[in-house]
Amino acid sequence: TFGNACVEVKTTTHTDNIVQISSLHQLDVCNAWIILIKIFHVAKEDGGKSVNDLFKEIRKHLSPMEDEVFLKHVEYLCPADILNEYDNYTFKESSYPNIIAIDDKTPILTESRLKQMYSIAQVSRLVDIKYSLDLSENINSEILSIPAFFKRFSSGGTCES
Repeated sequence: TFGNACVEVKTTTHTDNIVQISSLHQLDVCNAWIILIKIFHVAKEDGGKSVNDLFKEIRKHLSPMEDEVFLKHVEYLCPADILNEYDNYTFKESSYPNIIAIDDKTPILTESRLKQMYSIAQVSRLVDIKYSLDLSENINSEILSIPAFFKRFSSGGTCES
């Protein structure tokens, strides 16, 4: 999350477009995107990469300050000892990642959307909301590399009231 925007990176099998949303807050910003990466299991000797390999690749593109923030978030979400346990699981992308803008037409459950229909007291009664979202209809034909996306993302995108 970056102020009023967020980018969620989701992985799914190479034949599926369904992602898991873990709370009402996950996409509750005015500018949200999901980067959908389709993966399949591949042995390391056949080009598979572990989560640690992917983190190392990401870190090569970060400034020292960005790297420090990134490492704090990674450590918070998945401590190093747990992360290292997954080093034996290696994956490969089955296609180019899809970058999906979440807009008013995307059927997501967020606290702010629910508060438009129900009182704050009613919404507060909803606990532990998790759901699956099929992104098949949201995948468009625009091919944008991840670096190009982040360049576009960082150069604009303000919320309208």
